[in-house]
Amino acid sequence: MRSVDGMSEEERLDTALQVIHHGVESEERTQEVVVEVWKLVLKEEWWKARYKTVDEFRVRCGVGESVANVIAAKTRTEKLKRKFEQVAAQRWGERELGTVLGEELMPVRLGATFLERLAAFSKAVPDVEHAKELLSTARDRRLTVTGASKDTRLRLHDIEEALREAGNRPPLRLSQIGENEGGEEMEEEDEENEVEEETVEPVAKQRKSWNCGCGDEKTVKKVKAALEDLKGKDLAGKMTRLERFDEAVWGRTCFNHIKSIASELEMQTKGLDGSRLVERLITVQSNRHRLEEMIREQETYEWFKMKGRAGQENDRLGPLRFRSLERLEFEFDEAVIWARYGGSDAREKFMKDGNVIVKGLFDWIVKDAELMNMINAEFDMYRHHLREQNGKSNLGWSRNMWHSLVQQVIRQDGAFYGLNVAARPDKNWRLISFPYYTRDADADNSREFKQLNVNIPRFLKSGRGANMVQTAISLDDEVAEGCTMVMPGFHKHVREWWSRVTMRGEDKGELIHDVEKIYKQADEGRFGKFERVMCLRGDVRMTLPQMIHGSTGCVERNRVVFPWLMGLDSDWVLELAECGTWKSVAGAHLLMRPVKMRPWGIGHEFSVGEEGFEGVVEIMGVTALGDALVGRRTWDRAGVLMERDAILGSDERLAWKTIERGRARMKVAWKEAFETMVRVEMEEYGEDSFFVSQGLNK
Repeated sequence: MRSVDGMSEEERLDTALQVIHHGVESEERTQEVVVEVWKLVLKEEWWKARYKTVDEFRVRCGVGESVANVIAAKTRTEKLKRKFEQVAAQRWGERELGTVLGEELMPVRLGATFLERLAAFSKAVPDVEHAKELLSTARDRRLTVTGASKDTRLRLHDIEEALREAGNRPPLRLSQIGENEGGEEMEEEDEENEVEEETVEPVAKQRKSWNCGCGDEKTVKKVKAALEDLKGKDLAGKMTRLERFDEAVWGRTCFNHIKSIASELEMQTKGLDGSRLVERLITVQSNRHRLEEMIREQETYEWFKMKGRAGQENDRLGPLRFRSLERLEFEFDEAVIWARYGGSDAREKFMKDGNVIVKGLFDWIVKDAELMNMINAEFDMYRHHLREQNGKSNLGWSRNMWHSLVQQVIRQDGAFYGLNVAARPDKNWRLISFPYYTRDADADNSREFKQLNVNIPRFLKSGRGANMVQTAISLDDEVAEGCTMVMPGFHKHVREWWSRVTMRGEDKGELIHDVEKIYKQADEGRFGKFERVMCLRGDVRMTLPQMIHGSTGCVERNRVVFPWLMGLDSDWVLELAECGTWKSVAGAHLLMRPVKMRPWGIGHEFSVGEEGFEGVVEIMGVTALGDALVGRRTWDRAGVLMERDAILGSDERLAWKTIERGRARMKVAWKEAFETMVRVEMEEYGEDSFFVSQGLNK
């Protein structure tokens, strides 16, 4: 409090705000350093100096959770910065802030405090030209003050001064303003050069009345009139307005006004002194009748900004010398892929019935005794950690099992990917696995149900969701008393059946349809009855989304994995937008967290909670395509596309070689991850650990 004694009310408020500004900026810088160093440790694998796996490092390094909090905070900071930047740009009628300020004012680094103050300034001064004039004037004043930063781009002090000018408030002392916000680091100054009491105002009063470096007031008026006259004209029109500017006038014009005029002409000003800039301006003036040619000529092309010159083919390359070859549209024969991974008659049966069982696709898992022992232990672990919410049964669903090792492995399998692509009517090969939990049912916790996982009115109107194939992989041999039920061929009759439902007044407008009561005996006579579909261990059931399906309930244990591969368009948008974005799905895989939506676009009937299960371990980096399927690589990466080409290509030998190589590597990674998972689960849950309860800590 003593430090603000004797200050006016406004000075006291300004001082407090500056302390807050410095604190916010310091926190932002700290976030950036922490995140970059953490990335470096992971990328360069420095963690190997002490830990066997990256998962062990994250758990045991002692700062993993704190870093996660910093990363989350940095994400929030970046989101706020984007918001402030967009607010300012939009109020001034542009989409990008750089377009408003131009290169001469746009800082190299944009801090949160800088952007927030700029957003406030845009509200106070909504007229863009008046705003730029106030900001430029504040910047020019700062450049005349001894000891102040000589950065010609905007700094926080300039915005504060412009705000005061707009509100007719007295200026701040430069010593009150943090000069490291919104630009580069503050220049180091000797103590005798520090500005403590001198204000901008007395310095400004010592200058000529026009407050710039122009030679006379007449020149200033001519420059200001020219700048006003240049607005809204094309380049040729602007050059006509500058006919009165001869070499003598340019010689009397100050550097800042020369830069302003050059910027209005969309000419480059960065790195040029006054004499070189004037030389270019005079050259352009003398060639005003051939401006189009001048903008395209090699020796003068780079005099102009990108916005002010005709585009050239290599503009997007930056420092790159060569342009990559244009990729041809990828094509494949779905009939070949169906036969390769599903068998000779799988495609025909799928098209006819809307449902097919592909036998033994995951035999490489279920016929390996060691892998099955791991699967059994993992399912038992999740059962151990599952609770009932509000006393309601989970009905045979493992609602806490989202990213188990077996789920990760199945989601990344190349042959399973190939089948999904071939089965999609749109042949979309850009897919991502939408996280979903597993089924672990038995006689004590299951029930019979019949339903449709699609909003039928929306489906019939727009076809939304028609391309996404529902898949289920069985990990137990199913029996007639414990299996899925489908109605073969129903996909061909869904429109006719729904019109009957509507006429009966039984359309309740629901997003998911329980058909137990609305599928009548008369409908059975017209469209068919439910049939039981039994899968053996390792089989894949593939079903069209508009198929009525259900379950008989169980008499013995029945475990099923649902990978749900969802389509992406070329702009990374999910085929069901209500399910989120590619980033949100990829983030769920990265953080090993549940998602709040079901794959058909509605929320869960239970709470997924705010905390994830901490006994999970990532399997990643095994195959490039597998990483893409769980959002850890993008579909435009060369390694991903090479594996896609092999799996969906015409060379069957290469396809299976690629898949078998990936599966062999996956087995190794899976077994290593399982050992890590056991240790992590025991460390995270102590006496509540499943593996501790099995005596593995003894």
